[in-house]
Amino acid sequence: MFVKSDQGVWLTSVQEVVPTSGEGTTVTDGFDLAHHRLIWSVGSGVQVRTPRMSLLVHAPAGLWVPAECPFTVETDTPWWSARFVAGSCPPGWRRLVQVPLDTLVPTVLVDLAHHPSDPRSHALLSVAIDRLTDAFLGQSPTLRFPTDPRARDLADALVADPASPRELGEWAPRVGASERTLRRLFVEQTGMPFRTWRMQLRIQTAMRLLGDGITVGDVVRRCGYTSRSALDKAFSAQVGMSPAVYARRQTAPGLVDRRRRPVSRKDWPSERKSSGHPLVDFYDDLIEDDMTGWTRKMALLSAATLLVAAACGSDDDGDDEGTGDSATSTAVADSIPTEDDADAGDAASSYPRTIEHAAGSITLDARPETVVTLDGLRLLDALLSLDVRPVGAGVGAGDEFAAAIAQDAEGIQKLGDPFGDLNVEAIAELDPDVIFTFDWIDEQVLERVGEIAPLFVISSEDSQAWDTNLVRIAEVFAAEDVAAERIGEVEERIEAVAASVDDGTQISVIYPKDDGSFFAMQETYALVDQVIEPVGLDVELPAGIEGEPGGSLADVSAERLGDIESDHLFVLPLPGAEETIQQNPLWESLPQVQADEVTFGDASTWGNYGPIALLIVLDQLEAAIE
Repeated sequence: MFVKSDQGVWLTSVQEVVPTSGEGTTVTDGFDLAHHRLIWSVGSGVQVRTPRMSLLVHAPAGLWVPAECPFTVETDTPWWSARFVAGSCPPGWRRLVQVPLDTLVPTVLVDLAHHPSDPRSHALLSVAIDRLTDAFLGQSPTLRFPTDPRARDLADALVADPASPRELGEWAPRVGASERTLRRLFVEQTGMPFRTWRMQLRIQTAMRLLGDGITVGDVVRRCGYTSRSALDKAFSAQVGMSPAVYARRQTAPGLVDRRRRPVSRKDWPSERKSSGHPLVDFYDDLIEDDMTGWTRKMALLSAATLLVAAACGSDDDGDDEGTGDSATSTAVADSIPTEDDADAGDAASSYPRTIEHAAGSITLDARPETVVTLDGLRLLDALLSLDVRPVGAGVGAGDEFAAAIAQDAEGIQKLGDPFGDLNVEAIAELDPDVIFTFDWIDEQVLERVGEIAPLFVISSEDSQAWDTNLVRIAEVFAAEDVAAERIGEVEERIEAVAASVDDGTQISVIYPKDDGSFFAMQETYALVDQVIEPVGLDVELPAGIEGEPGGSLADVSAERLGDIESDHLFVLPLPGAEETIQQNPLWESLPQVQADEVTFGDASTWGNYGPIALLIVLDQLEAAIE
């Protein structure tokens, strides 16, 4: 079968798999480098296991398994698998995710399996791809739940009340575990730090509420956001659109309202003039009826599915607090351990493993020993934080590592500028096991480097999410416990600094340029969310400066220097501008200069977004406000 949709997506097969016995049957479906899979069940559900997850999948949800992700299916009931050419699918479909399926998508695919040569097959597939596209729209990757009973109790409590402001230290005595243990359990069993997990939960809850017609103002309150702008910022970063736009899309005209008209064979029109195929006629009817709300109901189903999906992993936490086996299960997802890692100290037991990244997935038979990173700033910081020392790293135009990590990076071979003269031959001579990079590197450069060793790619959209990326990178080295410790160190420093900050303390952060003008940090700058606001500081622009809409730095002329009115001023000169700001005639008259409330720092450190750099920034913040 080779059927191409109007959107250019190729379907190569649709297969029903029937167990050969009444008992549970395991079907192993190994690597498929060329095809994404859609798996769904018409019975009681199928247990799908991947190296990092185990999910019970049944209607109204299906599981989308990206190419290169190995999986096994365990079930005693029939199930279906559809294969799509990976290269023909949208880039956003390269992730393991449960997707809501109305009856139409499976019906179309099954019909194509029975009539692959039907002349209207491409039209039928186009219908299914439209529905799948809407199902993927705005969806976040499956939210994994912890399997340990104590961490799961915390997670369940947040599902019931996502607006709860309690931090881990406050949850710890309520669930019977230490803060440190909870922090480690969330990283190990969900793949993300607690705060990131809670943020994802709130976003998915917001999607469900918006899809159910709840106003944006009520969503702000019910999801624990302090203001509508805070929800807008977090929601847009994750979903790619504002809550208001998302809500409008859920009620777009011309889509099916499943409350008014179930999508099933009995609803196929019988009086309308036939086009030759009942499914094509049915789709035409839906458009003519101009019904509403189908996408909204799809989002509701997806959010419900995502919220109960559970991660699979070890339930032996290796400390003296005791965990026991988790028997947690839900209507849609079941958590089942996928590997025996009772000896947590033996890294070899964690391999082989397959880890997903922004450009696909990577499979490792053993812990990488020889590592290269094309990014000598954020990714190098993350690797060094995990006690991984690369043999080589890219550097910027200045051919120097950032000040925050220069000492730790001493002796690492400099491989040139990945945006300019990258020394690909030197990388080949190092013979790395894996190469880390962001996807903003030129595609041709990545193709050349990818011929040397497997790439582990971090999306540019996630480049500032230091904690999430640290966990992702740690998975490559089976070092999730180390990542949890580093995240804990930063969070503890944030709490310590916050204890010494007076409410309402304002700071300004400027980046002088060599022409005398300067950039001023806006509250949308990533570092503000990461450490500045959490310690209780407010970032202020010079008086009268509105800032750049959608930007993070405002461009300010030299004569506006005197409009800085904050309590403390941080000065982070750009290269070549170390002295220009002090040459401004307004400098000496600044109240911050006269009160000795000025701190000079390193711009690359404040833009690093890695544990090493963040701890330095926190030290500078603490010293400045004492």
